[in-house]
Amino acid sequence: MFGINKLCSMYSGIPLWFDDIRDIGEQGIWNKIILASYENSNIVKGTKELKLSDKIEYNAALLITSEFFMKSTASGTRCIKLIANEYDQDRSNYKELKALIDEYFPYIGMHTLRFVQRNREKCIEKLEEMERLMLSLGYKDRMSKNYAVVLTGILLLADLDERNFGDLWGEILELSKKETTEIKIDEFENGYAVKLLADITNMMFNDNFKAEYKYGKEWVLGRDQLVFFTENLYNLWVKYANNNKQDFLMTRQEFTVQLRRLPFSIKPNSSYVKYWDGKARRGLFLDVKKMENFDNASIKQMLDVFKATAKEEKIALEQEQELA
Repeated sequence: MFGINKLCSMYSGIPLWFDDIRDIGEQGIWNKIILASYENSNIVKGTKELKLSDKIEYNAALLITSEFFMKSTASGTRCIKLIANEYDQDRSNYKELKALIDEYFPYIGMHTLRFVQRNREKCIEKLEEMERLMLSLGYKDRMSKNYAVVLTGILLLADLDERNFGDLWGEILELSKKETTEIKIDEFENGYAVKLLADITNMMFNDNFKAEYKYGKEWVLGRDQLVFFTENLYNLWVKYANNNKQDFLMTRQEFTVQLRRLPFSIKPNSSYVKYWDGKARRGLFLDVKKMENFDNASIKQMLDVFKATAKEEKIALEQEQELA
């Protein structure tokens, strides 16, 4: 961490790109680094000599690429998340983009710095205008500031302050609205809660899981609710995750909290408790009708799996009772 801190102190506003970070989803050193960089704070490190310390001042902006989302809310709200799913990628313009970067990036950086120096008041005015725009689009206060900086940079690079905005301004506005919506959708589809529900769905195809997590005792599908009692579910998920070599494992508390963030999760009471067979049991309670009407194909497919499995288990139980 000290080496990264030192590196961040050697640049003055020049972005540093850290690629393929593996612990971004955990409470690791990157949360501390992002907070220090965002707040432009100082890091103090003790030296071998008694009562002496080195003070490192952060100057660099950070670009981080990772397979995980920022887990810490404090760090996540200080970042602009750009989500790129592999199946959506189009590499047809890659060579052209690469050539433009090699040829024009140094010029763009110098142009921006000089423009800001000459037009400080205009830049601040435009920045405040963009922040108000982001707030009107539904961004939170801190995220409004983050996106306002990017949009202001786009406007300044195109010298739009000296021209009529016209249709281009409308395009930027529509793009911001679209991006806001897409980011919310991608955050949901790629979020931990949906991935955990997908894991449970996949576990339904495992005979060992069915033997330990039985229908009617550990999970129930009614007309209105899909219920998973969570006493044993977390332990079985840990086995599943280890067998499938998942890099990131949650604690029991994180596991249940993430699942309850699903938009169709029901909160029976403050303790997430349901009385079943005369016993109070903690669990995850999902609204079946909301899942059926939820505008997401993968969620509907998961519900179909639970319905099909429940039907099979009911038939098996009836056959056992007849034999008995």
